[in-house]
Amino acid sequence: MIGYKAAYRVNETEFRSAFSRFTYKVGESYEIYGIPVFCYQGFHYCTHPVNTLMYYDFSKDFSLFEIEDLGTRLVSLDKNVTNKLKINRLIDSVDEIIDLIGFHISYDEYDYIKEIKTKNKIYIFKQQSEFTASSFMNFLYGTGYFYFSKKDKGYQIFDEDWFYLSLKSSIEQIIERVKNV
Repeated sequence: MIGYKAAYRVNETEFRSAFSRFTYKVGESYEIYGIPVFCYQGFHYCTHPVNTLMYYDFSKDFSLFEIEDLGTRLVSLDKNVTNKLKINRLIDSVDEIIDLIGFHISYDEYDYIKEIKTKNKIYIFKQQSEFTASSFMNFLYGTGYFYFSKKDKGYQIFDEDWFYLSLKSSIEQIIERVKNV
């Protein structure tokens, strides 16, 4: 079974899980002995790539992988766990990330969001934004971004116009707060 796993970049070739001591490399297989148990033992991954964002912030070091489940697995609505997996490839193309999760984020040297790209629009923050990776993810949760609707084989993530209006509204609130200080 093919799935998607997120991790944070440690260096050019190694990536670390946010929830364990494992580091991963592309092309390698990993195995634990025993039965996988959610949130306790095993390698967690998602069937739909956007679900990885429920567990990982899209930070500067965020990395998305295509994996292959080679072992015994348990399945839930938003994640799976297995006792053996292979990291097939790092998904590092901006266009492919946008196709899979709906957007891509670039950061400035201070870890604030500089640019958000979607399929049809680019949102550029000309001044330092108030959005860090975690505050932006909180914004997405608060606006209902993670409401999924089934569409064909995958999931439709969001409507471009809805995303723009939510983002625009949030930016206007930030500008208003700055004016009032």
